[in-house]
Amino acid sequence: MSRFQFVDDHHTTHGVKRLCQVLGLNRSSFYRWRARRDARRDVGKALVKRMREYHQEFDGAIGVRRMTIELNEKAEPINRKRVEQLMRTHNIVGVNLRKPKKTTVKDQGARVVEDFLKRKFRAEAPNQVYVGDITYLPCGQRQFLYLATVIDVCSRRLFQIPVLGIRKRRGPVIGQ
Repeated sequence: MSRFQFVDDHHTTHGVKRLCQVLGLNRSSFYRWRARRDARRDVGKALVKRMREYHQEFDGAIGVRRMTIELNEKAEPINRKRVEQLMRTHNIVGVNLRKPKKTTVKDQGARVVEDFLKRKFRAEAPNQVYVGDITYLPCGQRQFLYLATVIDVCSRRLFQIPVLGIRKRRGPVIGQ
């Protein structure tokens, strides 16, 4: 909260002059801040009205980027972050037409492995049950380092970290 906002919130009980003296503010600065705030609020209301019109014109499919372009073409310049803030606070939501990026391609000929743990990741003693995972880390341009981890379920300690090597996108494994 700014000092000006504090003065604005409490000016009815203590008075603007006293609050400004205590906080070390000029009264003229406070009144200038209040006028700018009210003007910004009025501009925001006009922008939201225009944004709702564009949103209806584009059948609710317009997002922040397109809304910013439309407002900049037909009105005074406005920042994308301001448009984003106004759209968020006034629940103006665009439709995302992009498909989610597919990171895993399922092999149709692969056999399905039985779930031996039955989703119960608990062990009574160490060295009985291990779980593992593999991930890839980008390293360099269009290259990935594959990292495999094996964890003991009881102690939750990392058992082994084999690095499989560098693989170019859609190419063979290179290295180790």
